[in-house]
Amino acid sequence: MSNFVLVPVFILMTMLGAVGSLGLKKGASSARGLFRLVFNPWFVGGGFLYFVSAVLDIWLLKYIPYVIVLPLTALTYCWSMALAAIVLKERATKTKLFGLVLLLGGMVLLVV
Repeated sequence: MSNFVLVPVFILMTMLGAVGSLGLKKGASSARGLFRLVFNPWFVGGGFLYFVSAVLDIWLLKYIPYVIVLPLTALTYCWSMALAAIVLKERATKTKLFGLVLLLGGMVLLVV
């Protein structure tokens, strides 16, 4: 399989995982009780996106070695930090940004 297909699918997979997690958080934060949680649109949508992300992850494992795919899924944390800052208005501290730089540096070293 060509990298022209695998790289965009990989990026999409990590983005869907981050957006799915955001949906799960928003659903869990706004729902009162288990019944309302299970039928909360944020929770259901987040769970669906998280599931699609997992399916794409499994599909990618057919073409990319496990020792590459698993560590690179940490890209999800980059998207999650951006979403937390934009949607949830969480603050990105210097420590978090430094950790993000280390994470990205490690990912670069892994694929080079």
